[in-house]
Amino acid sequence: MLIGVSMRASKSRVQGMKGVYFYALFAAIAALQSILILSGFLPSLLSYSAGNILFGLVVVALLVYMGWSFDRLSLKKIAVKGTIAAVISSVIISIATLIGHEIMRPILGISLSSTYYLPIYLLAIALLSIMVYIFFTAVGAWLAHNAEHPKKTR
Repeated sequence: MLIGVSMRASKSRVQGMKGVYFYALFAAIAALQSILILSGFLPSLLSYSAGNILFGLVVVALLVYMGWSFDRLSLKKIAVKGTIAAVISSVIISIATLIGHEIMRPILGISLSSTYYLPIYLLAIALLSIMVYIFFTAVGAWLAHNAEHPKKTR
């Protein structure tokens, strides 16, 4: 019995560390994109350049893979993992936006009539990111579940 308990504990610890690695990847991708925009190698986020689209595709692929690798968890736990990844990415983009605002480099690519609206806009972006991240993580889990348990045809 003790061996079974230690095996379950080590398996959950491995799943927990796998989540940390995914979160670190999302943080690194958001930081790299922000640094490239701040340095002038990429245009602002809303310009839809090839580089920004490539970063978006990498994030979507990573979200689907994260959902795929955590397919044994409940949908609620997968949604929490997607939310954590979205919050990490949104915080990094928000910090870069504030830095870009101070050094006069637009990160988001929008013009606001007042800086009063900037926190509201950043919060709206974070909430939309959470919804998109949860969706693609759930799609990955759904794909993994359907790949393991295909429906039988008559």
